[in-house]
Amino acid sequence: MKINNIPLQCLVDSGSGSTVMSTNFAKRLGLKMRPYTDDQPLFSASGTMLKVTGITDVTFYLNGLRIPHTVKVIDGLFSNLVIGVDFMQANRMSVNYADGTVRFYDDLIVIPLQGYDSRDNCAVITENVCIPGFAEVALPVVLPKQYANQCVVLESLQNCRDLVAVAGTISQADGRRAVVKVLNFKPFSIVKNEPKLQASFLQNL
Repeated sequence: MKINNIPLQCLVDSGSGSTVMSTNFAKRLGLKMRPYTDDQPLFSASGTMLKVTGITDVTFYLNGLRIPHTVKVIDGLFSNLVIGVDFMQANRMSVNYADGTVRFYDDLIVIPLQGYDSRDNCAVITENVCIPGFAEVALPVVLPKQYANQCVVLESLQNCRDLVAVAGTISQADGRRAVVKVLNFKPFSIVKNEPKLQASFLQNL
């Protein structure tokens, strides 16, 4: 998907009634914002009220398809863009979990789902770690700067396959450093030498 000829990843969330964009990303794209006049508040999955800074008209480009849509702009949103139910209904969009695809207008356009792994919203491993067989360890990770010194939720994306199991973790960041619990359910040791946990996403509490 592209906006202003800039390719981007977006988070498809069938639990979100509205399509929303982060304030920082809207400013980066140079989008013009209008005041948000709806009295109905928006809440995150954790129950925290979201700060809506305005609304903006966006034209999405997807495989030759031009899709205009009005989105709400949110301060502190962990993802640059969240596609909600309003966008799905307006564009006859469906998610097929059986084959891992997103479909528009009765299969006119079919695109594959991807893991959301932007460094803007991910925790990363910065050093090699050896995890013994059948052992649980607490791995140190580094957070994006916008989450410094905050209490965050760390979870593995559902479509991120790994040799270890990542537990959902609530962690109080010390600067940009936090901890995530990982279980090696194999009988042999595993060395984590790549930042594969960058697929963990963050959410302000």
